Formats: sequence, C-alpha cells, structure tokens
Amino acid sequence: MEINKRPEPLSWAEARRILRNVLESYLDHPPPTQRRDDSTKDSSWLSFLIRHDIDLYFGAFLFSIALLVLSLFSLLARLGHVSDSQLRPSATQGVYKSQLCASISLAIGACGSLWMVRRRRFLSLNDSVNAKRREVMRFLRVVKAFDENDGCDLTEKPHINGTSLTDIYRVCRKAGSAEQWNQIPSLLLVKGDFIALQCGDIAPADCVMLQNGLISDIQIKLGTRLSLQNMGLTKENVLSDLPKGRTTLQPGSTYLLTLCNRTHMFLVLDTPINEFINRPPVTTRPSQSSRQIKAVRQSLSILAIVLLVLTGGILLIRVDLSSNDLSLLLTIPLMAALSVLPTVGPAFLFFLEALATARILATVHPYASLTANQTKEEKTFTRSKLVLRYMVATCLSRLSLWRVADQIRRILAKIFPGLPPAWFNSRLIRIPPASLNLVEKLGVATAFALVDDELACEPHSIPQQLLIPSGQGLKLLDLCPKFADDSDDESTSSIRKKAAKSFDSDSESEDGSSVVFHSSLKRKILRRKIFRRASRKNASDDSTAEDSDSPFDVQFEEPTWWQFLPSLKCIGLASLLLDENRHEEDDTELINCCIKEESDDENVAHDKGLVEKRRALLVKTVCHERRSKQYHSLANCIGFSTSENAHGKNGDVTPFEERLRLHIVSSSLVSERMDLDEHERSSEQSKWWGLLRTDSTSIVVQDSRSKAYQLLTVGDPSVVVDLCHEAWQGEISTILPLRMGDRETILETAENWKLGDLDVAAFSYTPMPRSFEAMFGSNTESQIYLLNNPASGETQHMLSKSKSLSPEWSLMKNQIFLGLLASLVVPRSEIQSLLSTLSDAGVRFVYFSPRNMRRQKELASQMGIDVAWNCAISLRPLETGKEDKYRMTSNYADWDVNAKLPHGVEDVKKHLEEVDNVPLLVSLYTDVTKETTKEMVEVFQDYSDTVISVGLSHFPRNDGIFSAADISVGVDVLTDDQERSNEQIGSFSCPHILQPEIDFVSAIASHSCAFRVRGIPGIAQLTLVIDQGRASLEAAVNASVFFIFGFLTLSLFLLFSVCTPFTNIPYTPVLGVVLFLQIVLPGLGFTLAMSDGDSDTMKRVPPKNDQTVTFSRREGWKLYRNIVIKSVIPALLPQVLYLIVFGELMLEFEPSLTAEMCGGANTWVHIVRCDGLKSYTGPVRISSGVLVLVELVVCVTFASAGFLSRLDCLLNDPPWRRNRTWLLALSLMVIFSFVYCYYALQLRVTAALPWYYYVLAAVMPLICLTWVEFCKKSEIYMEKRAEKLRRLQFETRLGAWSPK
Repeated sequence: MEINKRPEPLSWAEARRILRNVLESYLDHPPPTQRRDDSTKDSSWLSFLIRHDIDLYFGAFLFSIALLVLSLFSLLARLGHVSDSQLRPSATQGVYKSQLCASISLAIGACGSLWMVRRRRFLSLNDSVNAKRREVMRFLRVVKAFDENDGCDLTEKPHINGTSLTDIYRVCRKAGSAEQWNQIPSLLLVKGDFIALQCGDIAPADCVMLQNGLISDIQIKLGTRLSLQNMGLTKENVLSDLPKGRTTLQPGSTYLLTLCNRTHMFLVLDTPINEFINRPPVTTRPSQSSRQIKAVRQSLSILAIVLLVLTGGILLIRVDLSSNDLSLLLTIPLMAALSVLPTVGPAFLFFLEALATARILATVHPYASLTANQTKEEKTFTRSKLVLRYMVATCLSRLSLWRVADQIRRILAKIFPGLPPAWFNSRLIRIPPASLNLVEKLGVATAFALVDDELACEPHSIPQQLLIPSGQGLKLLDLCPKFADDSDDESTSSIRKKAAKSFDSDSESEDGSSVVFHSSLKRKILRRKIFRRASRKNASDDSTAEDSDSPFDVQFEEPTWWQFLPSLKCIGLASLLLDENRHEEDDTELINCCIKEESDDENVAHDKGLVEKRRALLVKTVCHERRSKQYHSLANCIGFSTSENAHGKNGDVTPFEERLRLHIVSSSLVSERMDLDEHERSSEQSKWWGLLRTDSTSIVVQDSRSKAYQLLTVGDPSVVVDLCHEAWQGEISTILPLRMGDRETILETAENWKLGDLDVAAFSYTPMPRSFEAMFGSNTESQIYLLNNPASGETQHMLSKSKSLSPEWSLMKNQIFLGLLASLVVPRSEIQSLLSTLSDAGVRFVYFSPRNMRRQKELASQMGIDVAWNCAISLRPLETGKEDKYRMTSNYADWDVNAKLPHGVEDVKKHLEEVDNVPLLVSLYTDVTKETTKEMVEVFQDYSDTVISVGLSHFPRNDGIFSAADISVGVDVLTDDQERSNEQIGSFSCPHILQPEIDFVSAIASHSCAFRVRGIPGIAQLTLVIDQGRASLEAAVNASVFFIFGFLTLSLFLLFSVCTPFTNIPYTPVLGVVLFLQIVLPGLGFTLAMSDGDSDTMKRVPPKNDQTVTFSRREGWKLYRNIVIKSVIPALLPQVLYLIVFGELMLEFEPSLTAEMCGGANTWVHIVRCDGLKSYTGPVRISSGVLVLVELVVCVTFASAGFLSRLDCLLNDPPWRRNRTWLLALSLMVIFSFVYCYYALQLRVTAALPWYYYVLAAVMPLICLTWVEFCKKSEIYMEKRAEKLRRLQFETRLGAWSPK
C-alpha cells in the first residue's frame, strides 16, 4: 500500500459489499475435500477389514443377496410341483413366497445400511468445513433479502456488549454524509476500515497506523499485541509530549487519547473473516464408545464366520442332500450369519445416535441462542414433539438431505394446511456434526473448562471493606451481603433514615478530646462469602422499594457502624453522585458521534480538519464514563436512595445540583498502566478497557437549601491522599492533620488490596467558599480534565506549594480524607451453582484466568475453588532461577520451600512425565493466553480426560480451543436479553449493524461448538445438559447391548436348531426372522433408548477416555461373556417347546402318516424320535416352527426389561415407572407377534395343544427375564466397584495420590 496516502472511511454499504464478496468467493472456491486417514495403531488384518467395511460388502450384503438368490430359485423349483401324500404344495408354495419377500426386505435393508454408512462417513470427513459453509450461505441469504427490501432494517437495534479484550472493536464508518464511531465484532471488519487500538490490544487483522490521516510505515500483523515498541514509540517520548505541570485539558483534547493507553487510529489491510474461514479443520479424537463399537463389530464378524461354518457343517452332516426339504434348511446357516453381521445394525445405530442427539438438543433448546420470538414459538411444542423434530433434523443433517426435506415440508404444508406455521418455519438450533460424537463424549465428560474470564465474574464489583479514620486509629468496617430475609432493627432503620436526611458537615460536630490517629492498621482476613443478588421488590411498594440500579445489597457487619455516620454520609453522597446517570449522555448519541460534511456554500473543511474532527470524536467515545455500581451499593448501605421521596423525584440527591465535574489524570499512573503486563491487569481495569478511567473524579455540588458548595472526590488513593492534608474522624466529628505515617499506612493498605484484585477507591471532600461561584458561571454540568505531569525534578507531592497551578487545580487543594473502599469482583451465581454440581458429578471444574495468582486468589476462593496447598498453576513460563512475584503466598512457613508447582505448559508436561499427576488435579490456571489454554486442553486429553470447553461464542480467538476440546459450548452474549445488556461491559446501541450480522458472527466463530447457549445464565443449565447426555448415553448403550443380545439369541437359536437331538430339524421361517430383525428389535431398542437417567446419574464419576484402551481390564471379556450367558436361556427354552408342539400336532393333524412312519407312537415323545419323519416338510412342521419362533420373540421381548438399567434391579425401579414408552412398545410387539403367528400358521392349533404347553409358553418369558436379572448382578457389582475407585481418584487431595 502506498505510504502517505490519505484514505477515507468506508460506508456501511461499502463494508457490507466487501464482506459479501469475501464470503461469496469462499463459497465459489471451496477447500479441498479431506480424505479419510487410514493410518491406525491397530494394523491387524481384522481391523483392516472392519475399517474398509468388508463385513458390510462381503458379509451382510453378499449373504443377503445369496439368501435372496436361494429363495428365488427355491420358489421357482416349487412352482407347479405336484404334491404327494407327505407334502401339501399349496402350503409349501406360500412358505417359499414369504421366504422370497423376506429375502428381498433383508437385501434392501443391507443396501440401506451400506448406503448410510458410506454417506455418513463421507460427509463426516468435512463436517467442520460444511458447518462454516452452511452458516455463510444462511447469512448471504439474509443479506440478499435485506438488499431486496432496499436496505430497510426490519430488526431491532442490537446492543453490542464488550471491549477489545472480548473482540469488540471501535470502527469509523460513514452513514450517509456523516462519519460515526461504532462498536462491532472483529469478524465484521473489512479491508479499508478505520479502527481504534490502544496499547495492550491484539490486532484483529493486519493493519497500518494512521498518522495525521496518512498511512505510515508502521504495520501490525494479525494477532500481535500492541505496545509502544511496535508502534515506534517509547514511554519517555509519549510522556514528554504531554503538557508539563498541573494543567487543564479541554474535554476534546487529543492528549486524552495518549492518556487512554495511547489510543490510535489504524487502517485494516485485510478482511479478518477471510483468514478465519480458511483455517484448516482440526481432527477430533475418537471416543471410547466408538472404539468399543469397532471391537464388538470385529467380534461379531468372527462369530458370523464361525456360525456360518458350524451351522452349515452340522446341517450338511445331518441332512440328506437329495432331500426335498434341503431348500428350506439351507437358509438356516445364512440367517445365523446374517443375524450377527451388520445387516440392520448400522441403520439401528444411526437412528439410535440421532435419537440420543435429539434428546440432548431438546434439553438445550430452551437455553439455546435463538431470538426471543423464536423461543416463544418453540414453547408451544412439548418435549416429545421437540425430540421428534430434532431426530428428523439430525437424520437429515447426517445424510445431507435438506433439499428433500424442503420438498417434503412444502408437500405437508399443502396437505395439512391446518398445522401451526411453527411446524414448518420455526428454527431449530444447529445440529452438531457427526464427527463430534456428541452423545459418546458428553456422557463421559470428565473436565469442564471455563476459558473466558468474562463468563466467571459479575459485571460490577461489590463493596467488601471500608477503611475510615477513627479515634483509635484506622477503623476497618467489613461489609457483607444483605439477603432478602434480612431486616434491620428499629434503631438501625432510624439511623439509616437520619443519614439520608441532609448533608451538613458542621451540623453534628462535637468537641472531642485528643485521639491517637497514627496507629497501625488492624489486619483482617477478607470474608469469603457468596454474594447474592438483591431480590427484586415490587416497584409499586414505594415505602420499601430499593434502587433497581444496585445489583447487590450489602450491609455493615459492625453493629456500631452508625457512630461513624458524620463521615459516612460524605462517603455515601460522593458515591451516589459519582454513579448518578443524570450527566451521562445517551449511549446512542455518544457512541455514534458523527462528522457531517459541510455543504459547498459553507466552505467544505480541508482533509486535515476532518482528521482532527474524527480524532476529537474518538476522544469523546473514550471519555465515556462507565457506571461503577459498587458505589451505588455502598450509598444504599449507608442509607441513601434515589427513589422518589419527600426531597424530590431523584430521592436524597434531589437537593444537590452538580455544577462541575473535574477529572484528574496522573502521568505517573499512566506510565504504570503503559508498562502493565496483560496478566497484571485487574478485573475492574478489564471492565474499563477502551475507556479513559481517570485517576480521580471530583464533583462540585450546590445544596439548594443552604446554597453552600461542596467538593467531593473519589479516586485512586495515591492521587486522593496527595490532595488531602486532614482527615475526618467520624465518630467524634473531629478533623485532624493527615500525617506522613497515616499516608504510608493508607497507601500500603491500598497496594495490598490491589494485589488481591480488589478495586480500591479513596474518598475526600472539602467545603468551598462562595468566592468560587464566579468560576462556575453558567457552565452547568461541565466536565474538565486535569493533568498532573510534573516537570523533571518536581515531585508528585508539591500541589500546595506549586505557584503555577491552573484555576481548576486550585480547587483541589486542602481536602479532607474520608476513607478507603475496597471492592471485589465476585463470581457469578451461575458459576457457583455449576461448580458444586460438577463436583458431585465427578467432572473437574477448570478455570483458565488471564490474571496472575495473587489477583485471582480471592475470586477463586469465592467460587469455591480450593486455594490452599497446590491450588493453582501459572501457564506463564518462568526463567530458570527466577521467582514469581505474583505467586500465591501462604501463612505456612514451608509454602515457598515445598510448593514448587511448574510454570508454563512445557514444565507441566515435564512434571506429568517425571513426577506425578498433580497439575491435572488443579482447578485454577493463571497467566493464561488463548494459545496456552489450547495446549493445556490438549494435555488434559493426552491424559485421558474428556474436556468440555465453555467460552464466548463470538470470540474468533477461541476457535483453537473449541476445535481442540472434545465438546465446546459457546455462550452468546451479543444477542443476550435486552434487560441484561445494560449490565454488560460497555453496552452500546449500534443503529447501523443488523441483528443477522450479530447472529452470523456468533455462529461462524463458534462453528466448532456443539451448540450455543443464550446469555450467561445458560451456563448454569449446562448441568442439565450433562445429565441428559449421561442419561442418553446410558440408554443408548443399554439399547445397543440389547440389540446385540437379540442378535446373538437368534443366532444361537438357529445353531441349537441344527444341533437338536430330534430327528426332524426345526424349521425357522425366514419371514419371521426378518420381522424380528427389522421390526421387533428396533422397536424395543428405540424405546429403551428413551429411558431417563436414575437419581444417581449426576453422582457417578465417568470413566476416562484412554486412547490406548478399548475396554478396561477384562471389561471386554466380561461384556461378551455376560451377553452370551444371557442369550443361552432364551435361545434354548423355545427348543423344548418344539418337542411338545411338533409331536402333538403330528398326532392331531397327521394320524395316518404317523401310524405309517412311526408305528404305534401315541405320544409326542415317540414322535420326535421317529426316523420316518426326518424329511417331513408338511404344514405341521411349518406351524411348529412359527410357534417356536414366536415364543423366542416373546422371550426376548420380556427380557428387554432387564436392559432398562445396567446398574439397578427391576424390583428397585419398576419399568412401568421409568419408561412408559417402552411398556407401550412391549405390548405392541407382543400383539404383533400374535398377529404374525395367526396369519403364518397353516393349521388352527389352539385346541390341539395341551394345557401344559400354554403354561410353559407363559412361564418361559418370565424365566428369561429372571435369568437376565440374575446375570446382571455381577455387572452391577463390578461397575459399582469401578465407580468407587473412580470416585476415590477424583476426590483425592492434591499431591496425596501420585501414580508415578
């Protein structure tokens, strides 16, 4: 780019056009399609066959085709065949027709499974890229609709919450003929934008500095943290450019940009979103469940080969190859193999995963990042309807059939015009990609990582301690939260009312004796209490209503606090006036400062003048005063109120009229802020980032009753103490000199509080004589900025001696010190409740904080994180031999000797390899960056943790963390509810940005996330999501195990059929087998997957995801053994019934044949051993096979009750209470079995069977269920034992258990 060229800001239309062109170019040039990585540690031939779906191609598909061919030729061979006395052609022909139909259905199912597996695998290879492309296409459709409406914005004006620390940047763009400064996310910036950056900011794109409106040669690369060095400056040069001495700056002075961490304008050289959307995707780690599925698939493939060989070999040995029933019996080996091959299994697992995913998304839906209108529409749907809609959407997403879905939706809308429009038009949340393995990973999550500091802290500080002068020295007053049920006694209430009546510094003065003021500060430990929000009271109750502006109500713990009311009233009034919003300009008017071009007849301004105006408007934006509500809480605690009362509409501040507001900026503190490391930045400084937070603010007010003037000052202790020469001892209303020892004590206390991340403010005041009234004049509600920049050789403490003070500076002299307030940023209530629930659930809470240990200690303690031994690890590398001055301190002498935890990620890895696992048991990581956070998440995964990461959804720098974590959740604060937006950091109305643009930023930046929740309150609901994830995974596993149980039972039943000692091999109808595989098992399995979790779901510690382990020690062997043992009884018992059924039916329906072939046989015992009936294929054999297969189906159906829960017996939790859907499915399947039996039987056998057959048929399903429950006891014992070991390891104190 040409140097010294003077660029112009883009218009909103031009910026949108550039952004649209970049996105369209991305769609026109898609990234190359990824190929499956076939490299694996398991190089066995069986793994190779499974990885390439050989069991699908040459197993299920080939065998189903073979069965189809066999059935077709068998039917053709029997057509037109004339029967003899032993065979009825009509019956046999119908059997072969049903066999052909079943074979066709089985072949279609195998083809469908093969297509699903191949398509799902192909699409899952590019899930990350496809997710970004879908969001881009959706956004471009919205932009196109916006352009078609001639740019008419039909959406509400969104509020933009955040600072440049949270990726919200100031940009200058044209709107019509005016230039405006707005706040927008970095992904909406485009090439050619003007942005404002300050020292400490991270460049959102490649940019170049603008100097006097011209492009300079100073370029900043994407991701570079700005400093004076890379801006070509030094701290000495910056400070030397400021006016010397104690001078007055005008509100629009450009020196204020220098004082605001050297804020400067830059030109964006590249569109940030272009680099973001072209980042290569990250390969996700497989879950243990996926490895177990592959292992089970390998075992079943081996079992299929064994069954095929074994069943076929036995059959060929026992059957005469010239027998006329060979075509009926040859299907048995094929069906035995197909029962355990992936014929219907892949389709079942596909829909099972879709169902489990739908259950999770239906839980997320009420808290998801949808618009308010969409959320209201979705409330009309019940949970069952939501689950159904999400299941359909998940299936369509997995197979990429959205076009087909749109056509079906239009057809249904025409067929059923009466259905609610929300059924067709309402928006669901985005379906997570298949490669994420949401169900498998969410159900076994072991670590919960909070990666953004803004999600952990309340937006405003809370008063904690107040240090005031007293007769016995400095008095420390503790403040604590006031709960809804707290009430003051009558005396305290009357005192509070007296405190708010008036403000007169002399009215309550008393003659006091001499006091000792120069005493040392009594050290007190800060109380670690959980602050709660004040309950919202009825606004109509004027007598008891509190100010809604106060986020928390606090009260003094000291019962005699009222004795200090004379000085506390001054502090309360100063707090209330400082936080009053009567002098704040409207956010929209302030942040959207505009430069209107002058017309030709008004002499259009030169370029240099426009640059100066642009810079002056930037000054106005950075000088915006952020409301610090801790002052409002303190004023309410003392007894002040802004609610309408007898004083007037504004309550107790009504009599006081603000005449002047003076802001002091100290060059020495500016110098410290420029040198401030990013990890040293306090919580309150982060909330003021991007704004000029002056070092002190003085307010001159006039009491309308007495016409007296008062000057009240609130600010940094080092500045305020320098302005004071006296101190007010409140309990005796005495003013004494503020000596040097007192100053040192106050400043030392303030410094210690600051190191603990407390926000410290000092209070002072002075009455003003009426002679200063002429200075105010008519300049009502004006603001003046004062700069304290001593010349070389001049100290900071020469205010009273300096003779070159500006008139405004002369107002600041001879003030009276009132007290020192320490405020603490407390954790959000959502985080506090979340942490305790996660601890019970065995999920380790991990907090990644950008601040150092000492600053983060108190906040971590308030959250409930252990801050004792081995409490935190700094991820900032520490040079060898150096000490970390920000390390946590301990009262124990051996802390600094023994507690030497690693510094930096590399040291953590080395410690884990050589020492112990203590770094993985720590819940607090400090001094982090986004890069070190990502590396630490990968370390957790390397040591078998399944990590859930939670962060801001619009933050593109979180993309690396989101992609690395197993499951990521984005928190959408940009589209949070309107009532909460006013509480956020730097919330401004942006009239030119569209709500779809905000939605697009959150969606594209969090494309790696499983889902997004709306607003920070949604974080507290993530425990419900984890609970549902565990319940869904457990139910899906139970359904899958039942499915394998059903497969294995059928295959063993077929094996037992050919191994029977009877002379006549039982016939197994192919149609019945196919119906069992394609209807009965899926019907029961799907309803099993709908089971809710038990009451202990969130009290169990999940297993680790060790990538080198498929099953834990002997777990696989126990799984296979238990399934086989459970399957033996249901497969064996129906064979016993075959004895009775075949014998009794032969005696009843084939008496002549029986007499001829079996001689004098008159009982079923003789019939089943008769060699003459070995080749009989008449209707009795067909009907007997149908009855036995139906009995098998009923036994399996009842046995499914034992798979509702793996860890509980049916007697403890009856199935009809836990899963009513399964109970309905069981009833339907039993009825379906009887209907099939009725139509498949070729004889009416009801009266022919003896009574004990019906007794056995009714008892056998119960026996099977009892057997399954009995076998489950060993599983319960082993699982509970393993869970106790996991709980022991999880709750082990840090350093007490070192596996190395």
